Amino acid sequence: MKRSFFIISTLICLGGAASAAPLSISNDYDCGTTVKITAEPEQGYQFVEWSDGSTENPREIEVNAENAIKVFTATFTEKDPTALDQIESSPRARKVIIDQKMYIIFGDKLYDARGALVH
Repeated sequence: MKRSFFIISTLICLGGAASAAPLSISNDYDCGTTVKITAEPEQGYQFVEWSDGSTENPREIEVNAENAIKVFTATFTEKDPTALDQIESSPRARKVIIDQKMYIIFGDKLYDARGALVH
């Protein structure tokens, strides 16, 4: 039985693009098919979340009756100008592990592993 599963197969928007694999030109997938969706931020942007609130990227979704007609949209935000790639290259930056999560201390600021300012 084929169900229509509307997913953003290729969407270019402010800050990045989203893609699906396997790619279906018609966006029709058989129930039980697993589709991998990936948000790909442009340089200077970072992935925030999918339209359903999930922050998993990439992620796999099994096509079923509950999600047979669903659109997944990726949201991106601009990186802080002192983003992770710049911070990590500084000799003044220190990586620390707190509650099994990596953070970076740069000056008097704390950044998470994505480069977002924590405190």
